[in-house]
Amino acid sequence: VTEWFLGDDFHHNGAFFLAHTFGWLSGTAPSRSNRQVATSARPPSFEYGTPDGYRFFLNVGPLANVDKNYFRGEVPAWTEFMKHGNYDQYWKSRNVPQHMKGITPAVMTTVGWFDSEDHWGGVNIYGAIEKNNPGLKNMIVWGPWLHGGWARMDGDTLGYARFGSKTSLWYRENVELKFFNYYLKDTGMMDLPEALAYLTGANEWRSYSAWPPKEATQKNLFLRENGSLSFSRPAETGKNQFDEYISDPMKPVPFTAQTTPSMGHLFMVEDQRFASSRTDVLVYQTDVLTEDVTIAGKVEVHLSVSTTGTDCDWIVKLIDVLPPDTPDRNPNPAGVRMGDFQMLIGAEVMRSKFRKSVERPEPMKANQVTDIVFTIPDKHHRFKKGHRIMVQIQSSWFPLVDRNPGKFTDIYKAKDADFQKTIQRVYRSGKNSSHLGFLVLE
Repeated sequence: VTEWFLGDDFHHNGAFFLAHTFGWLSGTAPSRSNRQVATSARPPSFEYGTPDGYRFFLNVGPLANVDKNYFRGEVPAWTEFMKHGNYDQYWKSRNVPQHMKGITPAVMTTVGWFDSEDHWGGVNIYGAIEKNNPGLKNMIVWGPWLHGGWARMDGDTLGYARFGSKTSLWYRENVELKFFNYYLKDTGMMDLPEALAYLTGANEWRSYSAWPPKEATQKNLFLRENGSLSFSRPAETGKNQFDEYISDPMKPVPFTAQTTPSMGHLFMVEDQRFASSRTDVLVYQTDVLTEDVTIAGKVEVHLSVSTTGTDCDWIVKLIDVLPPDTPDRNPNPAGVRMGDFQMLIGAEVMRSKFRKSVERPEPMKANQVTDIVFTIPDKHHRFKKGHRIMVQIQSSWFPLVDRNPGKFTDIYKAKDADFQKTIQRVYRSGKNSSHLGFLVLE
């Protein structure tokens, strides 16, 4: 955990991670709605009264109702969070990477590609140490794991994703043990690379002299007409071309097809067909790939957009669409068909008011084309020949992320009357050519 406002645990780019924050804090402090005699230091789990987290959090209403109806001042961290809606000194003082100076011992940072809590923290700790401590033995290991998965599971599967081997066991025996033996017991050889990254999609480990790999080259993938994606930039035109949808905070896009009140980790590799059929989700995809496309590092998102409101969220999802003849898993108790499965690879949210600064938010100007730039956290994935690359764009991701009312305000203090429908436009021509930028390995 390194930064609670920019990318770890409780916020991403200032957008509040509601389901996780509520679930975690409700389980670490008592509330009057959840009081009973505790048999240990940890309070009992919060009783939602329903397995349907989407319905529960929608019924909660504005965020101010959480403390009013559930926590009632007895969850101090929640109370503090609600007082700090911008990146102020409260959050800055908890920024860990700024202190990564004067480091002398060797460091190995281990990160899971599907760590829904602290993916941001791992890579930024590594980056800060690398920048501020030249010459130090500083390495990073990326594996196909959820939060802490390298230490507490086999690492061969996650949801419907299959990784071909027990990656966690391999890591513990061939990387972690070797590192500790060399630096703590002066035994063995230190032949581990600067960066060791598991390549999802290809199911193999790769070694690099730096992260992101120095040999990677920049490539842009453009949103095009009729829901297509192309590595070719659209031709210059005199007319702005765009796609639009209505975002209704009373009917937000769910972040998962599961019936659950918690964040979990499976949503990070989940089939996105449940979302792609909604009218408030824009869907773009490439033609069937004629050759492999391998990406490494952050995915840059460049959107040219407008809204009829004065604030809104932009969620961009990067998806690997499997071929239509992909065989089903065996066993397959849930009866999930893998043909055209839309496997989520990476996603991120940007709250518009923080597009220029998380310290000094600014409203959007209604109906004015505005550039929104952010990154999807690091990925190392091969989109195989015969697959398609898909991008989905939406303005809600509920209840993973709290609802944006569509109005420039302190969302922590918003009222029911503040929530409004807005029309969102994503532009894709000329100077307003929305696109994603990748680092690609040949």
